[in-house]
Amino acid sequence: MKSIKDPPLFCYLGSTLTVGGYIMKEVNIRIGKAYAAYNKLKNIWKSKVIATSTKLRLYKSNKYGETTKKLKNKLRRFEGRCLRRILNIRWSNTIRNKDLETRTSMNIITEVKRRRWCWIGHILRMKKTRYPHRALTWTPMS
Repeated sequence: MKSIKDPPLFCYLGSTLTVGGYIMKEVNIRIGKAYAAYNKLKNIWKSKVIATSTKLRLYKSNKYGETTKKLKNKLRRFEGRCLRRILNIRWSNTIRNKDLETRTSMNIITEVKRRRWCWIGHILRMKKTRYPHRALTWTPMS
């Protein structure tokens, strides 16, 4: 049952949208889907034959994001859980996230920012008549 605080949700083109741009529901759904896809590759993550560098390249090729503090923490927890499994670090072995980032040279927040800049560059190179370019520069009327 929804609480009064929960904004109304609707699904559009596979994304869960809300009034006011509240995106945590969408992020939870995407993390769930990403974790399900990640778990399908568990034989690769556990493999002793495949090099860790290959596993990390495969993992790095599949990221996403947004940047509120709550969302950053959620994405970092997800990434940490995935990387710990890839590196065979058990829950009983404590390792700081900074040490994990150093060992793998991966930071989900940096990657999200890089991909956003790539995407915005792609849109800015489009013709000004294309919808993505028009949406980027659109100003709603009051």
